[in-house]
Amino acid sequence: MADPLRVLYVDDEPGLLNIGKLFLERSGDFSVATNVSASAALELLKKERYDAIVSDYQMPDIDGIEFLMQLRASENTTPFIIFTGKGREEVIIEALNNGADFYLQKGGDPKAQFAELSNKIRYAVSRRKVEEDLSESQKRTADIIEFLPDATFAINTKGEVIAWNKAIEEMTGVPAIDMLGKGDYEYAIPFYEIRRPILIDLVSIPDEELTRGEYAIVKKEGDLLIAETTLPRPLGRYSVLHGKASLLYNKQGEAIGAIESIRDITEQKQAEIELIRKNDELYASYEQIAAAEEEMRAQLNELKQTQQNIQESEEKYRTLIEHCMDAVFIAQDGCIAAVNPAFSSMTGYTEEELIGQPLTMPIAPEDQEMVLSRHKRRLAGYEEPNTYEFSMVHKDKQTRLRVVMSVGAGKYQGRSATIGTIHDVTMERNREDLLREGDAVPSTLGCCG
Repeated sequence: MADPLRVLYVDDEPGLLNIGKLFLERSGDFSVATNVSASAALELLKKERYDAIVSDYQMPDIDGIEFLMQLRASENTTPFIIFTGKGREEVIIEALNNGADFYLQKGGDPKAQFAELSNKIRYAVSRRKVEEDLSESQKRTADIIEFLPDATFAINTKGEVIAWNKAIEEMTGVPAIDMLGKGDYEYAIPFYEIRRPILIDLVSIPDEELTRGEYAIVKKEGDLLIAETTLPRPLGRYSVLHGKASLLYNKQGEAIGAIESIRDITEQKQAEIELIRKNDELYASYEQIAAAEEEMRAQLNELKQTQQNIQESEEKYRTLIEHCMDAVFIAQDGCIAAVNPAFSSMTGYTEEELIGQPLTMPIAPEDQEMVLSRHKRRLAGYEEPNTYEFSMVHKDKQTRLRVVMSVGAGKYQGRSATIGTIHDVTMERNREDLLREGDAVPSTLGCCG
């Protein structure tokens, strides 16, 4: 069992301190020290270390925000929560601007109030621990994970969740604040309604165990485990999910956890079934027209081969930091600062050819001004769409791609940048066109007959 979190609770009301200590320590997750003076607490913090600090705002000697400011000035980064009866907007803004992790207002049912405070403490400590554990490169990876369009999460070697991105929040309905730091297969509940091992838990088991019948749906390609299943029910819905999982390593090559990305391919599977159905209908119609039969068969065979080639290409190159399936880039000052191998594969340019070049280089001329403008406005703090579609031009100047970009503002090497992922939707658009053409052909041929 993990040691309880050490919490320092500062408030000039001794009665409230006693109640807070009683409620917080009841679960066994916290060990609470109390103090009625912020000045005394500052002296105590010079000698003692705590996992989190909870402080009142209005106190006679030093108020909660001044307490926080002095603490941060001493380079103490302990998670800090303002817990007060004052709810003025300017106080909340000032607290958060000076480095408070959360602002929680007193009042109402004590049980519910301290339960919320407990959750805030756990989340603040988990978030700070993740920040301290990650190196600069791992922080960049975490930023990229947050912007990935696929639902993605990561666990440490204890099985505790250390990353839970926006896409998986939307897929499961579970916010990161309720999942970070949780272990004991908590991450399986939104999918299976019970605690149980899932794909991410299989990455460290021996290969011979993967060949057993219970893991028949799991494939291994290099360091990746890949599975496709209809068993999970996120948000209670039937879904077809495609997952990839692999180990996470530190710079010394030691396994420090695992990561899994999940893609909902329900619509894709339904589209494939619909495409097969329409193909069958087309074949039935074409068999009545001998003159056009061979030509149409050739077209369908070519379509199948194209689909197979694209799927093989996506399987080979769509990885990001050992797991990502889409192209990733970082743009800074209007230029390309970093790309992954999938980006090079998509555009035909090598990494050396791309780095330092204008962001617009691989973008179709008609979309260059739009993409660059949104890049500049996003860095300037303006609201811009996080996801939008445009065209790219391959290095060969002939091949055009239709892509969907998910992008957001972040930091790269200490300076402002945009971090984005690019998903190739050319096949989907072509498929839509083919389906429309396919619907039109039988009626035209019927008129001729």
